[in-house]
Amino acid sequence: MKKLKALLIQALKFFGISGIGWLIDFSVFAILHKFVGESLVLNLGVLKLDACNMISMLCGVTFVFFVSTRKTFNVNLKRFSLKKKYLLYICYQLVMMVISSLIVGGFINLFTGLDGATAFSASGVFDGNVLQKVVLFVLKPEISAKICVTPITMICNFLFMKFLSEKV
Repeated sequence: MKKLKALLIQALKFFGISGIGWLIDFSVFAILHKFVGESLVLNLGVLKLDACNMISMLCGVTFVFFVSTRKTFNVNLKRFSLKKKYLLYICYQLVMMVISSLIVGGFINLFTGLDGATAFSASGVFDGNVLQKVVLFVLKPEISAKICVTPITMICNFLFMKFLSEKV
């Protein structure tokens, strides 16, 4: 029972740190889509590879790695130095970035036909106020896609970081 409680506390700490990393990731993602958008989205036939997602994730995961290795995990440095573990984590993240970016691209394709931002804007609800701007931002296909993929990547990251930090 003690181990389960300790694991839960550790996971909550990691998710808190990851939440800040996600805000960094999400902010960079939104800014990139706002200013360079489609020029960083590569069409691969029916799939899109969203490079904005890859760049933003790298910013977020770097923050999460360095803070969580200091605040959350009992880092085992017998086999690998922190620098080597960071390189392994970045390699893992590169694979995750490609996979999640393809998934984000797929969700963007799915959500583009269901563009809630356009429908919401056309409805005239909340004309001109801050709430409308927030809702319109969240309902954009690329933002909705990013929100859908985040919980999956966060859980995978926790499991990998725990293994990498404490076991390797």
